[in-house]
Amino acid sequence: MISIDLAEAHVAAREMATALSFLEETTPILAGSTPHRNALAAWLAFQKALEERRDLKPAALAPLFDNLRRYYRRSWYVPSAEFEIP
Repeated sequence: MISIDLAEAHVAAREMATALSFLEETTPILAGSTPHRNALAAWLAFQKALEERRDLKPAALAPLFDNLRRYYRRSWYVPSAEFEIP
């Protein structure tokens, strides 16, 4: 969750390139430690969605970050939970 918060802080500071780079650098760490593949798939879908929306204002991207946080909280208890892009 800290990675999500840090990426969101970069987006809020209008440092989208830094946020996307950070997410890319974090992917191998997540891939090596994720107990289920849906979590990694959600991370990659989130990265793609953020990249596609890179020109939006930070406030418009907040639901994307919130959705990923909710997904990871839910998937902790239900690993088969599905991630959906808002």
